[in-house]
Amino acid sequence: MTEKKGKTLFPEKTAIYAVIIMFLITIVLALYLWNWIPSHDHEQVIEYDIHLKQLNRTKNNDFVVLINWSEPEKKCPIEDARFFLLGREWADYTQGQHRITEAIGKTIDNETFMVFQDNDNDEHLSTGDIFIIKSTNHIDDDGYTSPGFARPFFTIQVRANKHKMAEIELK
Repeated sequence: MTEKKGKTLFPEKTAIYAVIIMFLITIVLALYLWNWIPSHDHEQVIEYDIHLKQLNRTKNNDFVVLINWSEPEKKCPIEDARFFLLGREWADYTQGQHRITEAIGKTIDNETFMVFQDNDNDEHLSTGDIFIIKSTNHIDDDGYTSPGFARPFFTIQVRANKHKMAEIELK
């Protein structure tokens, strides 16, 4: 160290200040990591799997899609599930995702284009449950037409937790 009139440029307390500064930097970094790591720690997401099968159309000429298989040990709760109706060019004809809970217990009418039937009432997507999708050539019970969105070659897609569970092209 250079001396100036018998005193050093860095007093003896310099080492203490350096240790304090390093300690504070360590604390700040530890707090940053404490907050950063949990935000990047991906919680375990359960990916559900179902298989869809198209059945014969209804008497109203609507599409019927059956869940013909679901993993028994990992059934998707209905409140986690969403559906989309996609056109040939993958355009979304339903104006975004829709909760399946919005389609339970409804009937096809001028405002409802899809119905979900939880046939075993277990509040999960499970084998035997059915989607009914209003077709473009839907015929009301009184014999009048009230077109829906779906037509052949459109795709119904079912998602849960932002993961695609299944999709099927309508025929």
